[in-house]
Amino acid sequence: MCPESWRARLKAKSRSRSPAMVSPSGGLLVREVWTCPLLDPGVCLAPGRGPLSARLAYRIEARPGKVQVQPNAIPKTYLGLWSSDCPRLEVAADRTWPDLKLRRATELDGVVVDAAGQPVVGAEVIATVPDPRGHGWGGTRTRTGPGGTFHLEQLDPDDTLPLRARTREATTDGTIVITPRTVEGKLKLTIDPKFAFRIRGLVTDRSGKRIAGARAQLQWTRNYVTAHPEARSIGIGGALESCTTSEAGWFVFRDLWPGDRYKVIVVAPGYGKAEALEVTGKAGATHDCGTIVLTGIEGHLAGRAVGSDGRPIAGATVFNRGDGPRQVEVLTDDQGRFRLESMFPGTKYAFARKEGYRFTGKKSDGDADDLTITLLKTTEPPPAWKPEATASFEDQQAFARRILVRLWEKFGENAEQNGASSCILNMARIDPELALQWSADQGHRYDGRVRQAAAEMLAEQDGPEALATRRSGSSRG
Repeated sequence: MCPESWRARLKAKSRSRSPAMVSPSGGLLVREVWTCPLLDPGVCLAPGRGPLSARLAYRIEARPGKVQVQPNAIPKTYLGLWSSDCPRLEVAADRTWPDLKLRRATELDGVVVDAAGQPVVGAEVIATVPDPRGHGWGGTRTRTGPGGTFHLEQLDPDDTLPLRARTREATTDGTIVITPRTVEGKLKLTIDPKFAFRIRGLVTDRSGKRIAGARAQLQWTRNYVTAHPEARSIGIGGALESCTTSEAGWFVFRDLWPGDRYKVIVVAPGYGKAEALEVTGKAGATHDCGTIVLTGIEGHLAGRAVGSDGRPIAGATVFNRGDGPRQVEVLTDDQGRFRLESMFPGTKYAFARKEGYRFTGKKSDGDADDLTITLLKTTEPPPAWKPEATASFEDQQAFARRILVRLWEKFGENAEQNGASSCILNMARIDPELALQWSADQGHRYDGRVRQAAAEMLAEQDGPEALATRRSGSSRG
């Protein structure tokens, strides 16, 4: 018989000891207590108590302070407890802990069929359930057996349960949400190729050469569908699957659910990582990511680290972070030599540091084999500051305008979903007329805010004109 409640006696100690592990709180929440392996039901460790037929007694040691006990490794016929279900109490001396009552779980049997109603063997079924402990995404992945059947266990009978099923070419129509208690008999999930969403793309290098054998990883994001307040608004994501590009550089994912969000990440030996934009699946549609360009990491910087006297400095750390897929770092040898590899082509930097010397960096417009980094001792005066001339305000505005136009051309069609609507408000301070055109594309939703932003910008130069602009917007509204 499985336990329906957990019963504890806590013994206050200056430090916790095995088999129980309880962290000190100091006012902080102790998320979990990991007790010793579950005892057989009916065994009681609490002194002076006999066997408890429907209870499992346990004893742990804890530091004084705020403590919360949250059971782990729940038997499959029961449900775990959320943090809000577990009391957080002050422990100053030995005490008996309140019962932690576990609710009964339920099981579910189902079958996956095709559009003609025929059972599908080997279909993947995914049930996404929130994990009360907050560890991972929670849920079950299984495949249908003979007759297209599947079995799920440890389900909350009264909570909503999102289910998905698929084969290599067909899926359910997005997420199928059910409540286990209301299901009579076997649950039927229907999959059809017309529901499946597909993603494809081409991978090349910067010269346009197609890259075979690159690994395309598909990130999958969705929200919990649950009535529990602690997980209702939680989004979960992670790798769903991956594939390698063909000899022609193509990749394709065919069996995706509509309504969920997907992003492709591509990696290949000798190249930096590249990502495509996140997209939301649509039933029966194929999304073309276009060409995903990988940048080679064959770039390098080599040279010497020397002091102000020109003598080599051994043991200096020379590194770069940002001009390659990951930080690269080396120590200079006895001759002060260094070499940084696996960097992107083009402009890059080498930074050097050593105890007793000033932190120093050196810019290179491309790869270099004879870069000299001069380190000054901390006792030496710093080098004279020689700031480069900055672009004029007009040039900066023109640059910002070009960037915003490019962003709008690429993302403006779905501005409300992808956040590109912020381009409208930024453009309002540069080119209000163009910003109003973009607002018109969104049903004039941003007209008032565009005029306000334009008036604020104009107020810095012409107060009366700014007021006139603001009044004009108010009269039209």
